[in-house]
Amino acid sequence: MYAGKYAVQRAGEPAFIMAGSGESVSYAEFDARTNRLAHLLRARGLRRLDHYAVFMENNSRYLECDGAGERSGLYYTCINSYLTPDELAYIVDNSQSQVLITSAAKLPVARAALAMINAWSHAAYAHYPSNPGPGFWVRGENLRLMQRQKPGVVHADFAACNDYGGGRELASRVKCPALFILGERDVMTPARGAQEIAGAIPGAKTATLAGCGHNLMGEKPDEVLDLLRDFLR
Repeated sequence: MYAGKYAVQRAGEPAFIMAGSGESVSYAEFDARTNRLAHLLRARGLRRLDHYAVFMENNSRYLECDGAGERSGLYYTCINSYLTPDELAYIVDNSQSQVLITSAAKLPVARAALAMINAWSHAAYAHYPSNPGPGFWVRGENLRLMQRQKPGVVHADFAACNDYGGGRELASRVKCPALFILGERDVMTPARGAQEIAGAIPGAKTATLAGCGHNLMGEKPDEVLDLLRDFLR
């Protein structure tokens, strides 16, 4: 739902009224909300034709989550709020969503985080028996490692990533040879974003592994090793 001209022509009129609570949201308010969220999604690195997912119960914020994508050229997937954490993780991964928007009511499900983060860390191909070889369960292996981490490690990792800034400026100061190995299907640190950083480093090389997610060394160990060997020669 995109307010468009109605945000001006019918600014004070209700864009929608919630049947259960009677809450009314005007066209002007709805337009302002979707605009704020669209800017937030852009600040998180999403660009036209990128993908995000919405996982929440029926409430007045749901439509603005959809409207933000419609006004900025993004794809979005609306996920059934009654799904289990595993089902949620599958859809987020399969849709290649780079952001998941949820509500306070559904946060406990979204925070069944190990399974979800583990899904985001790998491309869908990672669970195939042939990757990297018969007998390997790439996702299960990574999940067990995460379960053995000390409390706070995952939070510290994600907080550091979220708070980091100035990457492009700092990259421009790098003078040594640099190689960026990227995963084609990486939804945690998309290849496009890394290419922007690589472009700031004089002479930097990039290599993109087809069908690979975030966990490069777990999903494509031989390919990563070959690239490193060639680079260091």
